[in-house]
Amino acid sequence: MNVSRHRDTILIVSFLTWCVLLSFPLMAMEFRIGSDSQVVLYQLLGAALYLPVALMVRLSGDLIGRYDYFQISIFVIIFLSLGLQLHDDAVLVAVGIAYTVALIATIVALSLIFTMPAEAVARCLGGAAVVFVVFGVSAIALFGWPQGRQVGPIHPNFFGSVMLSAFIFSQFREGAFFLLLRIIAFGLAIAVSTRFALIGSLLAFLVFEITYNPFNLKLLLLSLLAVACFLVFNQQIVDVLALDDPARGVGSGFTGRDEEWAFALSEIADNPFGMGFKRPSAVAAGHNGYLKILLEFGIIGGGLIIAAVVSIVLRALFEAIVNFREDSRLRRFASARAGGLVALLFATFFQPQMFNLGDVHGISLMLLLFRPGRSSARQTEFSRREMQLWNSPVRAPFSSPGDQK
Repeated sequence: MNVSRHRDTILIVSFLTWCVLLSFPLMAMEFRIGSDSQVVLYQLLGAALYLPVALMVRLSGDLIGRYDYFQISIFVIIFLSLGLQLHDDAVLVAVGIAYTVALIATIVALSLIFTMPAEAVARCLGGAAVVFVVFGVSAIALFGWPQGRQVGPIHPNFFGSVMLSAFIFSQFREGAFFLLLRIIAFGLAIAVSTRFALIGSLLAFLVFEITYNPFNLKLLLLSLLAVACFLVFNQQIVDVLALDDPARGVGSGFTGRDEEWAFALSEIADNPFGMGFKRPSAVAAGHNGYLKILLEFGIIGGGLIIAAVVSIVLRALFEAIVNFREDSRLRRFASARAGGLVALLFATFFQPQMFNLGDVHGISLMLLLFRPGRSSARQTEFSRREMQLWNSPVRAPFSSPGDQK
């Protein structure tokens, strides 16, 4: 048991290190020379640290059998898409194949987080929320309050994406500290007026509250408070969201995207069978994760991936609604995952990629999306023992005060 816990700790530390390298280097973007090469270097370093560690300490032979049919179908489509890389320059072919193989390896490595006991998974995701909020607070401390939505050199969409993931991951943990993290993450998203992050955070919160405990007085009071705030602060809310402001530009959210999306649709029509993962240019995809999937994997392959993703999210919602377990922590876990998936699925409309090897949005979505549906024998046995300890008069030694009802 001690060996398993040490392995869990190693995996958690390596993942949190990756989270640091996905977020904090964004503050150095103004010092890059000509491109994002400096930031990409840190992202690759984080992946290079995490992937081998995860595969060494947690990979087991029964992992593939624990994915559901929708998850397996995505793996199959990604693998078959290797054939789509066989065009143009040989160097581009080799790079595209390497990216596709790395995508499969990254998804598998991320899903290994869920082979840990539920308590360890909650610590891991809660730790990621802490890292992302510390990044946001540090950026404000270093560059000052946002001027024109920009935090120093950090694009508001990048900043908002990190805050959205922080909000989502913080819901996996209970207690005043993690409630404070959610408030800070939401407040910083408001500061840069990142609309997909604001609405995504609200979606994550609503799905969580409705599925976790739909008949509580808190949800009713919050609903009444939200209506009152909308009536009293209507103009301020409209200003923050700026839904009718075309001056926000193509990278801002709901407005200014028509031309980009139309161009992406024309590119899809010209390449109906797909171009391969990472082969389309950033401009060609219309800054929309769903259009990028169709352009990369083709109308058929990309359409099947999108259908499988939606099915996984619907299944997560179903599990959160109907699986009322005796242990409130497991119910909280299901509700937080469902809320996070709904929020990230919404945000994908305004993110350049659904699956990505180097940004917080892509990593967060793949992490929640590919949770193995079946528990391993070790995890089942650990959970059974954990439940026995939880229901006994003496609390389990790893139970935190914030987790107790």
